[in-house]
Amino acid sequence: LHDALPILATSAAAAALAQLGAVSGWDLGALRVLGTVFIYSWPWTIAVFLPVALLLFPDGRPVGPRWRWPIRAAVVNSVVFVASLGSPDPLTAGSRRITIYLPIPHYQRFAALWTVTNVAWAVILAAAIASLAVRYRRSDDIGRRQLLWLLLAGLVVLPYAGVVWGVFNSGPILGLLVLPSIPAAVTVAILRYQLLDIRVVISRTLGALRTTAIDSSRPRGIELC
Repeated sequence: LHDALPILATSAAAAALAQLGAVSGWDLGALRVLGTVFIYSWPWTIAVFLPVALLLFPDGRPVGPRWRWPIRAAVVNSVVFVASLGSPDPLTAGSRRITIYLPIPHYQRFAALWTVTNVAWAVILAAAIASLAVRYRRSDDIGRRQLLWLLLAGLVVLPYAGVVWGVFNSGPILGLLVLPSIPAAVTVAILRYQLLDIRVVISRTLGALRTTAIDSSRPRGIELC
């Protein structure tokens, strides 16, 4: 999930700057650039980073060879998912209305495709949560504790973000605040259940620093026996 942070930061910065620019009377072209960056940046985190992170948690590998298909599907579907946000309808920034650059031509004609990509995303997300359930059944006691919070978070996210908002395109957008429960659950797994042993990280860091210090103290041009 850390790979998605730059994209989320870019999207948040673009939205904030667009609001500031609208109030400050910035040029319309600059506002359109900011609106375009906002629209075409954040969907990647939802479309590909979120389901793939769930599919690879906690060891960076899918739970089995048969579970690679949702990863491929997420990557392919993400392109259409992002395109589905490219509506030519104007956005509101402060008191100004702006249209994005690079809108999808004949956007309304692809309404059925946008619906299909949302349904596909919900199916991929459901598969990712199912893979967590499989990991949970196969894990030992510590592994189950690491996975439990993430599995519960996924079961909260799927009904609203995957079905209500994704498939039926309804409900308040504030409901998407359920999404941060995923990184929150990952944080709990790391800090509380020793998914990442900080002692190992510190030990390796100190070892690398010690080696670097020894190497730098050796006289240049002289070989030590």
